[in-house]
Amino acid sequence: MRDILHRLVFVWTTIASVGLFGDGLAEACMCQPATCGNLTRAASVIEATVESIEAVPGSPAMPANAASASSLGVGSKIVRLRDVKAWRGEAPTMLVTGAGGGDCGYEFFRAGTRYLIETNRLPGGGYAVSMCSLVREIQHAQPLLEYLKALNDGVKEVRVIGTVARITGWPPYEDAFRPVKGAEITLSGPRQFKRVTDEAGGFDARGLPPGAYSVSARVDGAPLRADRQWSTFVIEESPACVQLNIQVPATGRVAVAVLGDDGAPMPGAFVYLESADHVDRDGRRPGWGLTLPEGQAVVPDIPPGRYMIAINPGVGPSPGSPYLEASSPVFVIEDGKTATPPPLRPRRATKIAVSGVVRDGSGAPLAGVVVDQWIQLMNGRRSSDWPHPKTDAEGRFEMQLWKDQPYVVTVGPERDPWGRIEFVADGRPIAVTARPR
Repeated sequence: MRDILHRLVFVWTTIASVGLFGDGLAEACMCQPATCGNLTRAASVIEATVESIEAVPGSPAMPANAASASSLGVGSKIVRLRDVKAWRGEAPTMLVTGAGGGDCGYEFFRAGTRYLIETNRLPGGGYAVSMCSLVREIQHAQPLLEYLKALNDGVKEVRVIGTVARITGWPPYEDAFRPVKGAEITLSGPRQFKRVTDEAGGFDARGLPPGAYSVSARVDGAPLRADRQWSTFVIEESPACVQLNIQVPATGRVAVAVLGDDGAPMPGAFVYLESADHVDRDGRRPGWGLTLPEGQAVVPDIPPGRYMIAINPGVGPSPGSPYLEASSPVFVIEDGKTATPPPLRPRRATKIAVSGVVRDGSGAPLAGVVVDQWIQLMNGRRSSDWPHPKTDAEGRFEMQLWKDQPYVVTVGPERDPWGRIEFVADGRPIAVTARPR
């Protein structure tokens, strides 16, 4: 579970997608969390205020100082900047990024907010920023600005910049942590350095000699469990910058139970722990899946927040999980406490035969027409169910559907159907009137 939680917190900075801006950038985009070490390698590092964020419709004609049209994918965004100061490299007034979510775009820019931004040069010209880039609101970037000034002044030193923060809830990433003041940090290596975090949860150390270091932390007088992400580092040469983001783990718990038709825990049940307050652009709630070998378990290390337990959310029943969508009421997880939502009692779905007929407006049967069936999901989306039959010479067809599941059936071309009907699969025949175009 700790590994799952780690992925939850860092998903926005550790994973990038395939083809962020078309084929010109990368075949695959994977990266380590952005740190102050990025500053020495960036094409440019700028301080700027976001003027506007604009979606790219279709295949745009791009300004000369942005990217070429071939470098931009549909759904990309243009970020226009003002009051740009170049700390390193050029000072672009326009950046390209993805739309966010799975395409690796940086989705947390806000118009009117000033940022420190690491940018990357695009093959087609212009500059880009992604979830792999170092981006900080300027009020949280003072240690980075001091390091940049030292680099520009020719100071060759090793610096450690760090933060200690407590996980406070679900992303977006910038809002998921609360700084911890007064945490005690010890860096042990060729020399030992001790620091105490400030009001912003930050600390830094300068003048470290090269070598291997271990890191320990105490919060509220108690030692913090070491994590491989921050507990050791190696300095090979100067100048260098090491960034340590130390997280105080969440201590909330949730008692999950799934009951079968007999009222007993259902062994091997697979459920999702979902955020109750965040929905992505596909209508899905972010979360992660949990297998309950005994049908019930107390799950630890959950960030505080509002949650739901769900079965088959956003997908509906499948041969491997033949249950209708189900979710618990919203419940609250607090640090150090165990939430106990009511047990889930999912309804097992079974396949039944549903027959139908397709006729035109005059009542004549339509032969050879493709029939598509779409499961109606609780999030308002639809999931295509297979196979898709064709009508026979008398306009008739038959489908195997999940009993009691809401469906939409369309006939004709998928993108421009000739007719549709909504119904709940209960075994009764259906009739669709189609108007071929």
